[in-house]
Order: sequence, then C-alpha cells, then structure tokens
Amino acid sequence: MLYDAVDHTKQMLDLLHNMRDFLDVPLIKDNADAIRTEEGGMNMCTAFQQMRREGEQQGKKMGEEKLSRLMQFLIHDNRIEDLLKASLDAGYAAL
Repeated sequence: MLYDAVDHTKQMLDLLHNMRDFLDVPLIKDNADAIRTEEGGMNMCTAFQQMRREGEQQGKKMGEEKLSRLMQFLIHDNRIEDLLKASLDAGYAAL
C-alpha cells in the first residue's frame, strides 16, 4: 500500500514537472489568457492550434529565406534559365 502511494506521488510529480516544462514554452506564456479556461485550466486544443500556427509561420519563413538564397545564387552565376525553371517547378527548386 505504501509502495502504491509512493509510486502515485512520483507519477504526479513527474506530471507536474512535465506541465511546468510545457508552460515554459514562450507561445504558451505569451498567450496564457487566451488558452486559460474559466475554471483556471488550459484549453489544450487552443494551445496546440496556436503552436501549430506558429510552426507553420516559421516553416514558411524558412522556405522563403531558402528560396531567396537560391535566387541570389542563380542570379549571381547568371543562371537565368535555372532561375526561371526553379520559379515554375517547386521540385526543381528543392534540389
């Protein structure tokens, strides 16, 4: 019985530790009011949706930066045909 109580306490402490790490995510901190429920808990669906949106925005920005670098290299090397092909064929630009 005592072992079960100790094990349960350890599980709860692990859960609280993981929640603290989750709450330490800047997006969660910055939007705590938006994801907090009336009861004081967290709406996890809203939190995950916000994290997904932020990830999509970061991915889009990274893709735009990569494409910009590719265009700069192609222009610098006067590879206009490759530049045109890369602008029309996303698969070619990814190579």
